[in-house]
Amino acid sequence: MTALALPALLGFTSLGIEAGHWYLGERQMQGAADATAISAAAQYIADYPTNPNSLTYQTVGASYASINGYPIPTANVCLVPVSGSDNCATVRSLDSRPIVCSKGPCVVVEITQNTSTWLSTQLSLEPGTSGRIVQAIPTPTLKARAIVRAVSQTTSTTKKGTDCILALANDPAAVLVHGNGDLEANCGVAIDGGLDQNATGTAVGGITFNGSPAKVNISNLVVSSSSTGCPSAHCFLYNPATSALPAANVFTKTATPDPYASQVAALFATAPPAGVQTSTKIPKYQYVGGDLPV
Repeated sequence: MTALALPALLGFTSLGIEAGHWYLGERQMQGAADATAISAAAQYIADYPTNPNSLTYQTVGASYASINGYPIPTANVCLVPVSGSDNCATVRSLDSRPIVCSKGPCVVVEITQNTSTWLSTQLSLEPGTSGRIVQAIPTPTLKARAIVRAVSQTTSTTKKGTDCILALANDPAAVLVHGNGDLEANCGVAIDGGLDQNATGTAVGGITFNGSPAKVNISNLVVSSSSTGCPSAHCFLYNPATSALPAANVFTKTATPDPYASQVAALFATAPPAGVQTSTKIPKYQYVGGDLPV
């Protein structure tokens, strides 16, 4: 019975291992396809103002696919334009799934892998000896596709003077600008580190810059901690961007006002929802110990 069952058990074990390998390979392929599509779209956006018909995005995309371990021809990187026909015939020949791009331009990347070229599959296809199963595992072709809409955002929709970035983390580095990071927003940044809530009265919400090029271009900065790091070489006004953020626009040990207070007040102006107790004062709660906060 053992002799009869063992080949089948080994076969199923081998199939399970190979199927797991397929899923792992497919996830790696998808990551490479995503990176390829994003890189190609960035190149297309960079070329578009001066040379809208440039095909450099295909070369850049293929190079990034190769860097991630999946060499592909440039034809596997194509574009669905705003209007007119696309150049995605090769992609469609590799993968019959429809290319979903509701509004162009979209960069499309296709990566395929024939699993018969994998070492684990080749071992299962070796000429067998007596009693050995030959070609026991099927060899599907894995496919990964990524589609990125290549649109450059050139306008700002925020309003100057209004906080549009709000950090609630009770952390000294609630906002961390790292390396060459440049936080650019035509509005203010508010960091609430629990100035009104902490039992000790210590506020820890702040902004941290890690690296000399790190900077922000904003209209004002509000933090609950005692220091901000601004004004400094890291802090500039949004407009003009070359001007330092004035000390008058930096507020420390300042609680962040509730940005939804006016909306809540307007909602309760007529009649509060059933079961809601209203008051002119906002109650504050403090953890006093025990299993659960009060």
